[in-house]
Amino acid sequence: MRLLPLSNELPPPLLDLPGGSILDYLLHQISELPISRAAVVLQYGGDQIARRFGGRHDLDFLPQNAPFTLLSALASAVSWVEGPTLVLHGNHYFSHNLWHFLREATPEIPTFLVPKESYQRHSAVGTGAYLLPPLAFELAGRLKEGDDPAALFRLLEEANMQPVLVPLQGWAQAVHTPSDLLTVNNYLLRHWHETMHPREAGSGYDAMNLNWIAPDAELDNSVPGFFVTVGPGASVKQSYLYNALVFPNLRVHHLKEQNVVLAGNSASLLHLYSTPSKATPRP
Repeated sequence: MRLLPLSNELPPPLLDLPGGSILDYLLHQISELPISRAAVVLQYGGDQIARRFGGRHDLDFLPQNAPFTLLSALASAVSWVEGPTLVLHGNHYFSHNLWHFLREATPEIPTFLVPKESYQRHSAVGTGAYLLPPLAFELAGRLKEGDDPAALFRLLEEANMQPVLVPLQGWAQAVHTPSDLLTVNNYLLRHWHETMHPREAGSGYDAMNLNWIAPDAELDNSVPGFFVTVGPGASVKQSYLYNALVFPNLRVHHLKEQNVVLAGNSASLLHLYSTPSKATPRP
């Protein structure tokens, strides 16, 4: 709901970043890890995700059973899980390779990746990544009405499974709002060479102006200021943009905008603004 009106058009994992969607970035993370099988639990907009990635033979699709909560999603994967399984939330971005997390984890012990500040408070508020043994997926079914990973953490403690916490290395962001999406876009453009991104995203980055412009995008009499991403197939004409994310295949004419996500639907161009203090750090 917090991603409205963007989520009217796309499920959160398909929202765009420089060179790919959030899910493209997550699947790239997985491709760099010693993981033998991968699956996506599908719920809202699942048909769009299945169409986008249906050609991949290394990816399974699992329908989520009601209720449509976080812990129900875990319970819906119980028949697919065969061993220790890395779980990544489909609306999260991670700047660095998660190999450090797997290296610190013990396969048969539930392990939660948490921000460093949460680690100090011994809190189970996580970053959207955890390693779970098969039994944890079964236990999630007892709490399937819930959306809180901390509740699962407490249940695992009660089951004497001794869950542990590992502090995050790098930066992570949950995308709950359009402002969060712009924050991730901004971070990527400022730290491009220090972060992970899909291989196909390499073409399009402009280190001088901190932009990412798709090779097939059209810019005509337009000035992309700092921190601008223009997606594949987009056309930007006679416009000035600063700290902006332009979605693929969008037509933008005669605009002067900053701190904005520009998307579209069947009826109109969507202007989704962000607060400069959050999304416009100084270069």
